[in-house]
Amino acid sequence: MYIILNDDKQLIITENTNIYQNENLIDKIYFYIPSVYKNMDLNDFKVFIQYVTPANEIINEELVKNGLYKDKLEYVLPVDTKFSRFAGNVKCLLKIRKTVEKDDNKITYKMNTSEVNIEILPSTNYNDYIEKEENEDGGSNQEFPGSIIVEF
Repeated sequence: MYIILNDDKQLIITENTNIYQNENLIDKIYFYIPSVYKNMDLNDFKVFIQYVTPANEIINEELVKNGLYKDKLEYVLPVDTKFSRFAGNVKCLLKIRKTVEKDDNKITYKMNTSEVNIEILPSTNYNDYIEKEENEDGGSNQEFPGSIIVEF
């Protein structure tokens, strides 16, 4: 999924990817922000994403900077189960920050963006609908000590 920050601080989804409930570390959301905004160099700013899940959980995370893509700074958010736990719309915005010291004073530069909605599609575990007699493990996704489960 690709999201661009326009000059008017609007976040626009330019390429959408289906994200299903409980997916973990398969998809990434790429954010592209201008390297310069109103004559302010954003290269050394920190970029945070704040999102509200369908269960009304508010989560803040610092985005990882990947570098420069064309004339935009590229940041990435790996989609984990914190983000995809619940089906529905996840409301996201970016907070762009930088604090500097000048003449023994701290100056904090702040910019917030518009909200963008990312839909998390429901995912069904069909094993939950199979009777225990028809399925040896009773329809559960058993986890064994020391095992790592990666679902696709």
